[in-house]
Amino acid sequence: MNKDIGIEIKNFSLTRGKKELFRNFSISFEKNKTTALLAPSGTGKTSMLDSIVGLLPYQSGTIKCAETETKASISYLFQEPRLLPWANVLQNCMLPLEKLFSKAEAIKRSEYYLSLCNLLERKNALPNELSGGEKQRCALARAFGYPAPILLIDEAFHSQDIALKEQLFSLFKSMLQNEPRTVLLVTHDINEALLLADRIVILQHKKNENSLNIYLDKNKNEINNKKTEKEIVKILYGV
Repeated sequence: MNKDIGIEIKNFSLTRGKKELFRNFSISFEKNKTTALLAPSGTGKTSMLDSIVGLLPYQSGTIKCAETETKASISYLFQEPRLLPWANVLQNCMLPLEKLFSKAEAIKRSEYYLSLCNLLERKNALPNELSGGEKQRCALARAFGYPAPILLIDEAFHSQDIALKEQLFSLFKSMLQNEPRTVLLVTHDINEALLLADRIVILQHKKNENSLNIYLDKNKNEINNKKTEKEIVKILYGV
C-alpha cells in the first residue's frame, strides 16, 4: 500500500440481508487528511465504517489500513456517546487504554484529553450526571486518547444544537491540528463536511442499481459555488 494512504478499499462488496449496499467499490483515503463521506440516509455509510473497523463482515474485496507501531490502529466515534452508565468519566476514557498502558499512564493520558475537552473537573461524574454536550465531549476525549492513526466518525455531531456543534467543531479541529490522523467523517450535513474536511466524497445510487457509487470526489476548495452545493443537497435530501 502507498505510504501516503491511510485507508485503502478495493473491490469492496457488502450485502445486508437482501439489500446490496456496495458492489466492487474502490476508494482510498489520504493519510493524515479528513475525508467527509456523504450519502442519503440509510444507504450504507455506517456499514462501511463498521466493515473498516471489523465489526461487520463483507462479502468480497480488501480493506487495508496504514501500519502502526502499536496495537491501536482505529479509533471510532459513534453516533451516540456510548458511555458505560456505571463508570465515571475518567473510567470511560480509560477503558480502551487499559490494554495498551499501565494504569498510571492510562490515567495520565485520559486526564490530558479530558482537560483538552474541558471535562477534567467532571472526571468523577457518572454519565447520567452529564449534559448531552458533556457526554459527547467525553466520547471525543476517549476517541483521541486512544493512540490510533485512524479515526472513524459516524455522525457524532448530528444531534447537537447549533451552538454546541460549533464548540465541538472548534475542539475537534484544534485537537486534530495538534495530533494529525487519517479521519473518515460520515455525515449528511454538507456544511459540517465543508467546515471539517479536506476532501468531500458524495455517494449515490446509479440508475437501476441498488449499490452505492461515487458521484462527486473533490477537495473542499473545489466546492465553492452554490450550484454544486444545491446538487449535493438534492442528492442527500431529494429536494
